[in-house]
Amino acid sequence: MIYNFFYFVLDVMRILKNRNYFSKKRIKGLSANRKLRILGNGSSLNNVNFDNEGLEDYMVVNRHVLSDNYVLVKPLYYVLADPHFFHHSEGLEILQKINEKTNWRMTLCIPFSREVKRQILMTITNSNINLLYYNATNLLCDFKFVKYFCYKWQLAMPVVQNVLVASIMLGILFKYSNIELYGVEHTWTKYLFVDKDNIVYLENPHFFDKEKVVAKPVKEIQHTEEYPFYLILKNYARMFESYWEIKKYISDCHIGCQVINKTEGSFIDAFSKDV
Repeated sequence: MIYNFFYFVLDVMRILKNRNYFSKKRIKGLSANRKLRILGNGSSLNNVNFDNEGLEDYMVVNRHVLSDNYVLVKPLYYVLADPHFFHHSEGLEILQKINEKTNWRMTLCIPFSREVKRQILMTITNSNINLLYYNATNLLCDFKFVKYFCYKWQLAMPVVQNVLVASIMLGILFKYSNIELYGVEHTWTKYLFVDKDNIVYLENPHFFDKEKVVAKPVKEIQHTEEYPFYLILKNYARMFESYWEIKKYISDCHIGCQVINKTEGSFIDAFSKDV
């Protein structure tokens, strides 16, 4: 209890420091009662036919703009979470492609920080793109009522270890009663191995790959000098835990939203599957 109270005080200070208190008000204006399809970038997406006939709303993530599917589905939402997209040259190129290829009305959802906001305003100049800054702050305290209050009012989210965490939470805040997940295999553990020099490698295929994917050192993928195996598994665990946190939030707060995983072979076990 003492630790939780201490963490609660820290959480309040972090939220106040964030200076983005009105994202809930902007999100409320985007509310919809249609079906939302969230498209991950897993290779299974190649086996799904998406013809946007206006019956569903689409949300895409990360590097989806690199695919031909992007202009086909004309997503209503595009979600980014990884700092890589705002601080690395390759990530900034993705932002530029989004800016150039989007010729329909779309909302680009990005985690709020003053530094990120400055970068976005310099890069995204397309009048078709509406910018929505969401709060990705994760809470340290374990008071359930505090967490759920902050989730409801978009002051915080479960740990955004993967962009899908932010995407589902935004879908809930947009008032969708049905959210379907495609291309979210999350089967990276099948493609991990350690070489004779104790370098951890990962083969990470995506649906938009034009050539056969080869395994790369995880530290290169993450642009860091070292990325040990235990840290990889620890981050994976935090990610899957966030999905269970979302499931509990939906259940405990009686939110009228059903999340269905439509990805065959997906390792995500928190949501019902229909494949």
